[in-house]
Parts: sequence; structure tokens; C-alpha cells
Amino acid sequence: MGAQPERLERIIPLAQPRLETLSDWGYLTAFYFADAIPLQPDELRLKGKTREELLAIVQIAIWRLEQVRNFTGSALEEVFRDLSEKFGLKLRDLTRPFYVAIAGAEASTPLFQSMEILGSDISRMRLRRAIEAMGGISSKQTKEVEKLYQFHYGAKD
Repeated sequence: MGAQPERLERIIPLAQPRLETLSDWGYLTAFYFADAIPLQPDELRLKGKTREELLAIVQIAIWRLEQVRNFTGSALEEVFRDLSEKFGLKLRDLTRPFYVAIAGAEASTPLFQSMEILGSDISRMRLRRAIEAMGGISSKQTKEVEKLYQFHYGAKD
């Protein structure tokens, strides 16, 4: 991933309102230009949910994101609003661990637009890495997550 002018033109308006000084630019935007970001498993947590529940939600999010054909900020927001509703969570609480997984920090540029800029493949790869950082999902747990997915969304494609 490079600093192509088109990419920078999309990142600047997202980062600018969050910059206090120009030196904040690197910290705030480094994740856009990195193949992998460092993850701290203890930062990947979801208020009121166990690690296993968070693992399930992240895996279901990956499956839902695989189905998004038009990977835009608004389409991604719909996916996450639906997830928050299905799992009885506030959107703000739900997205917190996703910020960490995608950007490596709890505070960053807007999540859905950031994911749009990164693209589907990189966004899903970072979510899979977050699952690995939390210890992964066993085959037994995967079967349980698939049942949960089917309960909320019908048969998995």
C-alpha cells in the first residue's frame, strides 16, 4: 500500500478534524499504509461480552462483510447497525473493538470510511488477525458461531 494521491485525497478530510498538530498525522493515519498493524489482545474487548462472544461477533461480521458488494462507508454502516441490533449492543460499543482491529487504536478516523479506503480484502484480513490475536476460534466454536449466524441471518452462503 502506498501513498497514492487519490488515496491521500480520501484520507485527508477524515484525518484533518482530528489533528491537533501536524505531528499527529503519522499516528492517526499509519494504519492506512501498513500491511499489518500491531494488536494488543487486551485492547480487543467488547463491553458486557466475553472473549468468546466477541470472537463470534467478529467472525459473523467477517461473513457479513464478505456479502457486501458495494464496499462503501454507508453499506458498512448498515452492516454494523444490523449487527448491533441483532446482538443488542449500542453501535458505539460494538465498533470499539473493530477500531482496534482495523486501525490498531480505539480512536481513529471514522471506521466505516476507513474500511472503505482500505478495501474489503484488507479490512477482512485485519479482522481475521484480530481473531488470531484473541486466541482464535476452535472448530467446535466455529460450529457454534455458524449456528448463531444461521439464527440471525439464515443459511450461511
